[in-house]
Amino acid sequence: MKRWHVAALTLLVLFARMPERFLHGFLWAEDGNVFLAQAYELGVRSVWHPYAGYLHLLPRLAVWLFTQLFPITASPIVFAWFSALALAAACAYIYGATGRAWIALVPVLVPAKGEVWLVMTNLQWALAPALLVLLWEIFEEKRSSPSRYGALAVLTLTGPFGLLFAPTVLARVAWMRRCNWSAMAVYFAVCMAQVGTLAWSATHGESSTTHDPINVFQYPWIGESLRHLVGDLFAPSIAIWISVPALCLTAWSIYRAKQMPAGIALIGLATLIWALGMLRTGNVGDLSWLGGGGRYFYLPFVFMIWTLLLCRPNWIATALLIVIAGNSIMHFQADRYMPARFERSGDKWMITVPPGEVWSFSVDANGRQ
Repeated sequence: MKRWHVAALTLLVLFARMPERFLHGFLWAEDGNVFLAQAYELGVRSVWHPYAGYLHLLPRLAVWLFTQLFPITASPIVFAWFSALALAAACAYIYGATGRAWIALVPVLVPAKGEVWLVMTNLQWALAPALLVLLWEIFEEKRSSPSRYGALAVLTLTGPFGLLFAPTVLARVAWMRRCNWSAMAVYFAVCMAQVGTLAWSATHGESSTTHDPINVFQYPWIGESLRHLVGDLFAPSIAIWISVPALCLTAWSIYRAKQMPAGIALIGLATLIWALGMLRTGNVGDLSWLGGGGRYFYLPFVFMIWTLLLCRPNWIATALLIVIAGNSIMHFQADRYMPARFERSGDKWMITVPPGEVWSFSVDANGRQ
């Protein structure tokens, strides 16, 4: 199998899960009154403008270029296809790095309701698995091409995941006792850029949340993780009953397959990302991948499935993967939402973006806010 085969399969799976987004396009939440509105208002400066405390380099750059080349009414279809092609390229890269098609296709086969797919706002989540594989791979090389350094910089500056992956990367470098120091210099520099952005955002009120914070010491971490992080991956209807056996079988599979370092790293990242999502979201109800906050379960599920795939051909891991596949098939279709609405009144465009009016914005006919 070649890389383009994996890219084509990625697009085929995405189309099967959400055909209306390919055919009619899709805008979601911050695509409207954050990315698009600020691209028209700030111009090229919007590329470096933080949102939620950090930089979103790739989607910001793509949105700004869109405003220079296309009418605003084309934004749903252009954004959806750009996001789809970016994810297809990421899956093709993962296949080239690992040589295993199933690992490469997990980011589109994972149980999910579509919050991160074909959405410019959540492109950081969709591309994070490729960033982790790139970080895992690039530090083994004695030297890399400029394009790989560029990809490392762009992906690390797209969302917070480059920072979140840093402890795992550093631990692996220490374990291997060798390093591509040029790649480390690039990685360190762009991580510092994100850290500086986070610090600036904190002092300027750019990283605040409207949700009530949770009490870290009173939050039922163990129960929620067993129910939603572990159990829901296998069988949401009986999550609390299957979670402990599934967790024990996963740990046994990792041990039997002698994949302890990789398994600990991936499970640790899965838990960290889920926990940070719960802290960031706060008391907004019962979060799960089938309901609100599905993006906070996307990467944990990808990493836990990768862990089981690394344990194959262990029969226990294979059985668990079959259960997960059945869970994904039962909820294969992504959620559907009302399309974005474009209404022109005089020299103004009024754009209403799902999931609600709060994400609406307006620009004039010449593309100025």
